[in-house]
Amino acid sequence: MSKHAATIPVNGGTVLSGVDLHPWSRQSAEASYPVSSIRYKTADIFSFEPEEPVDFIICSLFTHHLYDEQLIRFLSWIDEHAARGWFINDLHRHIIPYYFIKLATGMFSRNRLIRNDAAVSVARAFSVADWQRMLDKAGIGGRARVQWFFPFRLCVSCQAQSVPIQ
Repeated sequence: MSKHAATIPVNGGTVLSGVDLHPWSRQSAEASYPVSSIRYKTADIFSFEPEEPVDFIICSLFTHHLYDEQLIRFLSWIDEHAARGWFINDLHRHIIPYYFIKLATGMFSRNRLIRNDAAVSVARAFSVADWQRMLDKAGIGGRARVQWFFPFRLCVSCQAQSVPIQ
């Protein structure tokens, strides 16, 4: 996602920011895209306070690294900080992608870390019911939407309360 965003010409006061806990992520992104429209930040998202108001928050392939309580806290954080809305794209925990990724990485990857971590990521991901439960616990279940997309991705989105749904 950041590969595409890094090439978007930004004007009219638009600011794109990327936040990651590890300094290596920022260094890698800046080295890969030295001319970029993204401001990269190193911070713990739970204590991160944006310098300017944020209209939209987009999160990709992050939430499966969180435990239930952390996910509820993260959902509350993005709902509080996104003035217009937010969008999460992540893995869907399901038996088909779990065994597919085990088979595919076993056949095509010699890297032990990838062979192990890919299946662990799918196993740690959330189901639609998990997302609904977490959204309800965060107090935003009635406003958020969970949608399934091929290949076994769940997209969770929510418009801010003050933004009319069209």
